[in-house]
Amino acid sequence: TMMEKDINIELYIGGSGVEDITIVGSTPSANSTVESLTEITVEFNTGAAVLYMPEVVAEDGTVVSTTYMDLYDAEGNLLPDQFTRIILNTPVTEQSTVYLVFKAGSVYDYPNYQVSNSQDLRIKFEVSGQGGINGVEADPELGYVVYDLNGFRVMQTKKASDLNRLNNGLYIINGVKVLINK
Repeated sequence: TMMEKDINIELYIGGSGVEDITIVGSTPSANSTVESLTEITVEFNTGAAVLYMPEVVAEDGTVVSTTYMDLYDAEGNLLPDQFTRIILNTPVTEQSTVYLVFKAGSVYDYPNYQVSNSQDLRIKFEVSGQGGINGVEADPELGYVVYDLNGFRVMQTKKASDLNRLNNGLYIINGVKVLINK
């Protein structure tokens, strides 16, 4: 004889409350012009888990760089769930138009894994390939905050022209790596 057992099945409905995963912001900003492209911090509309790494592609669809993901910002702080830091394996340094592309179905809501992006998600960047500080945007409240590679703040200013006083070297300006070579 078979023994009858109670089976308890719970169905979780609702998840994160979103119907699709979308990008709501990035650093550097979408459609911005940057000197070079080495990393991009992406903000999604909900907590997100990137299951398949995005690629950086040229306008003709040619893959320019593969990527990897970091859950920490440049200062080593854990990013909130809706943010993902994407680092390029091959930095883009030549003048070009490139796109960071998350293929459809590659990003899921976290921690529920019930909803994924239904279409490719793309962020466009113009790379100038020029030296200087062209790719740095001023923070509306702080202006320009400059750190050296040891993490020491070396300058904070509201005027972009003050950045010309920096000596040659590599700096982090508002979260963007910048090489000053006068």
